[in-house]
Amino acid sequence: MNIWDFRSIYYKAFRRIGPFNLILRNEQNQINKALSLISVPTNGLALDIASGVGHSTFLMPVTKTFVSMDFSFGMVSIQKRSNKDLLCINANALRIPLKDNSVDYAQAIGLTEYFQNKELALFSLELSNVLKVSGKLLITFTPSSLFGIGRQLVGSKIYLRKKEEIISIFAKNGFKHIAHFSIYTQGVIVFEKS
Repeated sequence: MNIWDFRSIYYKAFRRIGPFNLILRNEQNQINKALSLISVPTNGLALDIASGVGHSTFLMPVTKTFVSMDFSFGMVSIQKRSNKDLLCINANALRIPLKDNSVDYAQAIGLTEYFQNKELALFSLELSNVLKVSGKLLITFTPSSLFGIGRQLVGSKIYLRKKEEIISIFAKNGFKHIAHFSIYTQGVIVFEKS
């Protein structure tokens, strides 16, 4: 059992508590702004990476096929119970078990802050493999802010970054920066695969 399997037990309830709920609502608003810039084929494939219990899956653009993926078996189990029609995969984000050039849209919300730079570069390469040319990617990150530092102080092992760092890492694997949005808790970046 990994730490995320343990967290899956209380994760849904935790996200409903006062200040966390407000923070998450603000973050969702930023994600919705970013998604308004993205057009995805309705007959395409959308992938939600590190989907947790499914809070971010419902934000994805409308496509024919949705795939939800998480490293934690506990998180995937909760999602499967909540939405029986959703294709849920228990897999590592650094080894996405989908065909190359098969995904029209991918999102990774709340994931990149757990990667060191080397892992983030591998993740970028993996996404470059599975996304189609002109495929869209939305990622979030925790910026170097008081909120991010506070998360580190209470024990979260996360990596704080500037948007320029992430844009540079993804550009090396053929991703073009389309837009970015930021609030004190989270940055959102939209890319297109060249």
